[in-house]
Amino acid sequence: MGSRFVLADTEQLHRTVSEMSQRIRQLEEALAILQSGVSTETHALLTENLLSIKYGLDSQPRQEPAIMETIDASGTLTIGDSGESRYFGASAGSEVGASTPPGHAYDDSTSTLFFLGGSCAPESETYRRAMDILFAALPPPESAWRLSETYLENAAFGSRPLGRTDIIEGTLMPVYAARDARSRAFAYPLQPSTDTRSEEGAISPDMFAVLYLVFAQGVLVDLTLPPCAPEGERFHHYACIALALRNLFDAPTTETVQALLMMAHYRSGVGQRYKQDSVWALMSLGYRDPARWNLDAKASDRRRRVFWETYISDLFFSQAFGRPPSIEQSYIDCRFPECGPDPEDQYWYFKYVFTEKIFASVVQLTQAARPPSYKVVLDIDRRI
Repeated sequence: MGSRFVLADTEQLHRTVSEMSQRIRQLEEALAILQSGVSTETHALLTENLLSIKYGLDSQPRQEPAIMETIDASGTLTIGDSGESRYFGASAGSEVGASTPPGHAYDDSTSTLFFLGGSCAPESETYRRAMDILFAALPPPESAWRLSETYLENAAFGSRPLGRTDIIEGTLMPVYAARDARSRAFAYPLQPSTDTRSEEGAISPDMFAVLYLVFAQGVLVDLTLPPCAPEGERFHHYACIALALRNLFDAPTTETVQALLMMAHYRSGVGQRYKQDSVWALMSLGYRDPARWNLDAKASDRRRRVFWETYISDLFFSQAFGRPPSIEQSYIDCRFPECGPDPEDQYWYFKYVFTEKIFASVVQLTQAARPPSYKVVLDIDRRI
């Protein structure tokens, strides 16, 4: 009962103080008007220290809590066997400096003929020999389906440069149809078919690269196989051959971007076999909104998905390796892919929005030349 009266008296006291403060303010204004009519001097009752009395405790400046500044001493510094030092960015972990064991050797003579960024003419003997090797190295159809399903189930939940339709209908089925047509042509050489030539001509080296990288990642995430099984590296080797058949920088296709993105993911997940710099180099890509090219809605949506997957991967690799992102957010004019009622589509849409609104800001702050203040860190934490 006593606490109730105390509470009531406190509320009444606050109302009285508020009313008195308002009344004092009115009297001060009236006195100021009267004083201005008789003198240019300020009235003795209107000095700053007396004017602030009516505000009570509210007039006292509030002391902001002290915020500790962050320390500019983060990152990873490695020392080589010869004493050379190498610094990785502020967010890089110890894994970026891990030593690289020797990879698997291949007897395939084409491995010495190609390098990423080179090219050879489609009518050349080298090109034809390489395409023959790529067709011959394809696994049996049942293995191809199994590896594709394994990739979709165990690898495509985090990054989706290709959907199921892209892999099955857009890549796997056309490639194996062309392989079957080649087999029939070799079995019946006296019966040339224009269909065989047209099916083979529709298969580009980039399609081979994408398919072989699907197989490589399928092996990598196959829980029934040992970690980093040699078969996955063999598929990755053939993907490198396919990419080297045409110049990556001369009008790259959507398949080119998909293949480079998947190769970066494969190399980052295969352990210490590849230096992390090779992964970072594969992520140096750019893009524009495809709707400006008057493409149909399906093609535009596919290209948008490829871009945002590339952008997200670029941010994640940037954060992992302590390097600034390759794609500046202010230059992006690519819209998000269409979001349908399917829960899976909504998941990917949320991922793109979260990356643009939140994660991109985190990467920008952590990779900046000056470390962010703790106040900025707390602000980002609240946004998350």
